[in-house]
Amino acid sequence: MQRLLLLISMPICILFIFISSVFSDTVKLKSSREINGRLKEITDKDVVLEMGPGTIWFGKEEVESINGLSIEEAKARLSTEGAFITQDMKQAITSSAQEGLNFVSKTRKLEFKAVPEIEIANKDKIKEYLKQNIEKEYNQEKLSAKIKLWLRLGLISKMVDYQKEVLEPLTEAIAGYYNSDDKKIYVSEDIGYAILPGLPSMTVMHEQVHALQDQYHNLKSIEDSLLLANEDKGLAIESVIEGEATVLMYDAFFRSSKGLGMFDPAKEFDLRSFVIDSMLAYSKHFKTGQRQPAIFMEALLFPYVWGGSFIQHLVNTKGWEAIDEIYLDMPTSSEQIMHPEKYYIVRDEPEEVNFVDVSTILGSSWIRLSRGVLGEFSFYLIGKVFLDELSNKLMSEGWAGDYFEFYEEPNLKQTLLISASKWDSEKEADEFFGFYKKIMEKKYKQPRLVKEDQSFSQWKIGQENIYIFKSKDVVLIIEGASDNIVSNLIGALTI
Repeated sequence: MQRLLLLISMPICILFIFISSVFSDTVKLKSSREINGRLKEITDKDVVLEMGPGTIWFGKEEVESINGLSIEEAKARLSTEGAFITQDMKQAITSSAQEGLNFVSKTRKLEFKAVPEIEIANKDKIKEYLKQNIEKEYNQEKLSAKIKLWLRLGLISKMVDYQKEVLEPLTEAIAGYYNSDDKKIYVSEDIGYAILPGLPSMTVMHEQVHALQDQYHNLKSIEDSLLLANEDKGLAIESVIEGEATVLMYDAFFRSSKGLGMFDPAKEFDLRSFVIDSMLAYSKHFKTGQRQPAIFMEALLFPYVWGGSFIQHLVNTKGWEAIDEIYLDMPTSSEQIMHPEKYYIVRDEPEEVNFVDVSTILGSSWIRLSRGVLGEFSFYLIGKVFLDELSNKLMSEGWAGDYFEFYEEPNLKQTLLISASKWDSEKEADEFFGFYKKIMEKKYKQPRLVKEDQSFSQWKIGQENIYIFKSKDVVLIIEGASDNIVSNLIGALTI
């Protein structure tokens, strides 16, 4: 399962077409400009480059090189690789599958117990698969609750139509997936035409890694266990699974394109920045009205990007075979994924945080929509919306644990978030306290400061109260409390 910005759980083993931007061709002009796209054709006079839905023609006299090759060398290579795009899709995928099996098995030092079958899937099949897996954990009521939590956290600015704004663009972006129920790899029918030469083999290889994981570590069991885990822990587990497949896939790409793997003992390749840039670049190619904001894309891709860096760190230090040890002792927080040293060197386990039952204070009209752990990555995302990069880093790092409860008063159409977070030290708590106050001042329009001292701040926004309180290494946040209950909540939660 793969979390989408704390909204939905997705099946493990989905590969998004974002990788296409990594395989883009680079046309370097004599003016020193570089243009990225898909090399479509080289005629007697022109170099033709596809860029999303459009096409650009460059006169040969303008072009210095293509992918570092001369025009004639690039033309010869295109004539060879172009055949891969135009041949029958099934034949193309089948011809690349054995190469992928060999590379995956050799790299991971594990033999496949069975060769996974590959099937081409249309968008309707992919959409139905996504829908079924989402409904395993979330009905419409739970989905609505998640969206309302997003809104209260400030990660979105308005309620979203899940079908139109999440599922449909997601379907557009999926290149393939591995189904742990029937043990098959499904590849989108569009990738042979929308993606550059070589991507189908990368897609299949990514999913072959998942098939290998399933054969040795039982992905179905892991998927079922995620239903019981808090979302932050679930995100960490997913990051191991997707991170392994992503790193192996990119290592194969670098070997095929440059003759060298991505692992250099002298300098660790910045996989996270590389993948984020390429994924966000590809997101611009979604259909009009389906482009997701960068914050959505980063959350969506956490298991691939941060998970990839987490696995890369291990492979650089101990080798591929060490990955199997992780499946016996999975990471337990997004913090450990974001800071590998907190898993590999000095294990930093999240601390349990909770607070008293507030249901009697709120009364029967308030309904609890959800509760659980936000985790460092959620605080990181919140900070990314409202703070500069350095401030966000200082605010979110140092997380030690948290717990939240989220309520709604349907008649008043009000939501209430109560969150208690623990930090590694009083200094870290002070930093979070200070930065989160700045976030409140940016997040709400014209908040009126009611009272404040060194340990707390309280604002009024319309009929709602926002309260932040710090005691030693713990920070309490109450967002959305009405006048008649805020003082009782403060009294009960700050004892």
